[in-house]
Order: sequence, then C-alpha cells, then structure tokens
Amino acid sequence: MDDQLLRSSIEELRVDSRDPDAWENLYRSLYPYVFGTLFRMLHGNAFLAEESVQEVMIRILRSFDFKIPTVTAASLMLYLRRTIRSVALDLYRQEKAHDEGEELSDEILETLSNSSTEDDLIAKIEWKKILEGLSAKESQVACLLLSGHSSSQIADTLSVRNKTASNLSSLVRRRIRKILFNGSGKRV
Repeated sequence: MDDQLLRSSIEELRVDSRDPDAWENLYRSLYPYVFGTLFRMLHGNAFLAEESVQEVMIRILRSFDFKIPTVTAASLMLYLRRTIRSVALDLYRQEKAHDEGEELSDEILETLSNSSTEDDLIAKIEWKKILEGLSAKESQVACLLLSGHSSSQIADTLSVRNKTASNLSSLVRRRIRKILFNGSGKRV
C-alpha cells in the first residue's frame, strides 16, 4: 500500500470530499489491501472479493467523514478493517440464508413430488407459481413459513430482528394471497 498516496488522498478529501481524482487515488491506494483481505476471507473467490471491494468503497464514500481534523491514515485503516469485516459478514449471512431457503424449497417440492394425489399435484403447481412471483428473500420466508417456522425462528435463521421477520412474514403472506387469488376473492 502506498502510504504517501493514502495520506495525500486523505488531505485532498479533507479539502473537497467530492473530488473525483482524490477518490480515485484513495481507491488505487486501498484496493490491493482490501481485495487481498477479502480474497482470503472469502476462501479465494475472486469474483466475490471484487464485488465486496466495491461495497467496502461505497460504504467509505457514504459514511466516512474526512472533514474531521483528527482523521489520519491509521484511523481510516481502522474504519476500513471494520468495514471489510462487516461486508464479509453480510455476504456470509446472505449466502447462509439463501442456501437454507433453497434447501427448504427443494425439500417441500420433493415432498409434494413423492405424493401422487391430485391435491398434492395441484399444490406443487401452485407452490412453483408462488415461488416464481416472489423475490429470493421472500421465497426463503415463504419456505420457512410453510415448514412451520415462527417469526422469531425466521429472525434467527435470517439473522434479522424479530420485527423485521414479522414484517417480512406479513408481506409474504399478502404476496402469496395476491398470487393465488390474483386480486379477486376467487382462487385462480
């Protein structure tokens, strides 16, 4: 990492926090460190590391205040390390929740596939229709609801607050009703 470039970028951003050249210099000076750290944290996945570098830099752009007179290269590096860890942790949580949602969805479809009754076949078709109409996160919540999870269990699984899980559960229930009943009182 080029310490001199980093210090000069901090000074330039202290004067004008929207200076594109100063941001580019900061990016160039931090990129090798941020990419290398994330590459190791993400077990050698270069694509995810590159995507995560972008997220780290966006968070610095939005949140770090260069106007504070006591900002130094050391304080920026401390903030940078915390941000890198936070981005990697967020990515891990998203991947974990996505994997659990896919497993539940596959398990539900498998259960419905093993049954040959007409009602179960209709349920399978409706389940596929529901999943197509929901986002990835909504599909996860729908799978968890269908498998009998409570809002607090959903909160634990998705690593969100109970209120967020409750709101998501309500939203998903409304979306499922809308998909199944197509806005009318009659089932489609």
